[in-house]
Amino acid sequence: MCGIFGVVIWPSSQLDTTQIRQAFETMAKLSESRGQDASGILSWVNGKELILKSPSRVANILQSKAYSDLKPMIDSVSHQPVVLIGHTRMVTNGDRTCSENNQPVLMPRMSIFHNGIIVNEQSLSTQLAPWVREMDVDTEVFGLLVESQLSAGMELSDAINFAKEQCEGANTYCCISQQLYSLVLATTNGSMFYAEDTTGSNLIFGSEPKVVQSALKNLGPEYFENVMKLEPNESFTFQVGSVPQDFDREVQTVTPRNPVRANGSFPSTEFTLPVDWDRIANLKRCTSCLLPDTFPGLTFNLDGVCSKCQHSITRTTLGIDSFLRLYEANVKSGMSEEVLVPLSGGRDSCYGLHYVTKVLGLPAIAYTYDWGFVTDLARRNISRMCGTLGVEHILVAADIDMKRANVHQNVEAWIRKPELGMIPLFMAGDKHFFKYASKLRLERNTSLTVFSMNWYEQTGFKTGFAGVRDESVHTKTHGISNFNKLKLIRYYIGQFLTNPKYINSSIKDSLSGFSSFYLSKMDYQQLFDYIDWDEDHVNQVLKSEYDWESGSPNRSTWRVGDASAAFYNYVYLSAVGFTEFDTFRSNQIRAGQLSREAALSNLQRDNNPNVQEFVDYCNLIDINPELLARTIRGIGVSST
Repeated sequence: MCGIFGVVIWPSSQLDTTQIRQAFETMAKLSESRGQDASGILSWVNGKELILKSPSRVANILQSKAYSDLKPMIDSVSHQPVVLIGHTRMVTNGDRTCSENNQPVLMPRMSIFHNGIIVNEQSLSTQLAPWVREMDVDTEVFGLLVESQLSAGMELSDAINFAKEQCEGANTYCCISQQLYSLVLATTNGSMFYAEDTTGSNLIFGSEPKVVQSALKNLGPEYFENVMKLEPNESFTFQVGSVPQDFDREVQTVTPRNPVRANGSFPSTEFTLPVDWDRIANLKRCTSCLLPDTFPGLTFNLDGVCSKCQHSITRTTLGIDSFLRLYEANVKSGMSEEVLVPLSGGRDSCYGLHYVTKVLGLPAIAYTYDWGFVTDLARRNISRMCGTLGVEHILVAADIDMKRANVHQNVEAWIRKPELGMIPLFMAGDKHFFKYASKLRLERNTSLTVFSMNWYEQTGFKTGFAGVRDESVHTKTHGISNFNKLKLIRYYIGQFLTNPKYINSSIKDSLSGFSSFYLSKMDYQQLFDYIDWDEDHVNQVLKSEYDWESGSPNRSTWRVGDASAAFYNYVYLSAVGFTEFDTFRSNQIRAGQLSREAALSNLQRDNNPNVQEFVDYCNLIDINPELLARTIRGIGVSST
């Protein structure tokens, strides 16, 4: 889940070295959106392979002395090609502070740039003997598979194709031979684009078409053919030179301008999340659904039926024909046939990608916004889905260090004065998901954007604790009225004034997230407005067709992609005796999907706190879990 980009330009072409460098640097800046955790640049210039790596964003390398020293070397090239390849990394495995784990991964006979996750990394590792792994990053597994085939006499391109087929998931590679003879691009899901010049001797490539197109603007599009997409499971070999040559390899680590932010290292052993189950069992609950009297704004009639059940409406699906008519009308109006499918790695978004591509047979582009709290499990599921379906995957990666630091500051403020209405503030950084979806739809001219939220997800209580009561009918799952948006803003302002620790560097990002979630144009469709949502069917399809991961077998498959869920659900469970699962199951009861008895049985599993995930969340934001849990247990029902 990274960005790969590069240029191979011969000085004999009509392009000067200044243009080449400017094109490469523009590609690097655009590719930062695909990862800002670490970066790497490889250059082949004047008989030398120079590799610059940094556990920070690529801009740090471009501004470094090492890169500045490289520029005159590029300008002096006369009889060899200028080869510049870059990588922007979002860390999925392999500590970025260890240079070996950052890209390119260096093997005896080649350098590898990798985008994706090899989901069967562990099983492949056991098959590599006598080859021994020395790194933590999964790219090494691919590299060792290639090296093993090269040792057996296989050609580079064939060895790469062999290794690619062994590695499961959505993976794209750029491999360049140690002797600067050939460069190979290979992908399992189509996340690679390239353009050759009219002579076939110069090459530009990148993980997204906009990256390649930006280089063409610098270099002159008249010299190059159209941008091509490398189709799923295809590879492309570009002959850099006519004969193998020996080059010296030098690796330098570029020190970040700012210290790399460290996560916490609190152990989960001997840590518990106690719950007063007796108190929760004695809460007054609706006789029809499961909502307790601690739910904000809830009232009961003489029969013990809550106001939510009394005023519930029956939603009917629009039918898939309505969806297809909208799609066809947009295509006829000049939009692309492709559909943009936001993909979080959770249950419903993965099913949405399956339905759009396999059931409807529509071409799709998957898109993920990763703000640093997407779980590793979800990332593996994303790789599985896109790899199996051969779907291009666009990753928009936030500045994860900044996002986690923002949450750290706000949780510290909350510990000082815990209020249930402030919990959604900790997830504000995630709400740019919608903004980037709109931006990508315009950029790629996709016919539709299809989110996969379902109406059973509606909670209401999260804003309810901020004084917002909204019983209106909305067109989107998470909508609230304009009046209530103002009430929500007023509540937050009041909290900021009474707890100045919230007035910190996170405010700008939080406001931007609020705007993206509540104020932006809702130019997307919801799949489950058109088809029925069936939990058992969704789970069965994902597990049987994609080997989809859901973590512990004794837990719900909902929210497995959200690293913050264990935290905020424990807050609500401890303070008011219910979680978002109570609302989820209650919504299912009202829709006739689940009996009250079955829903109550599910809750006994759903609401059991997940200690490991709670500690994992605390480590991500570097907050002591004992302190946080102690604060949570001290809130009490009086805070409602």
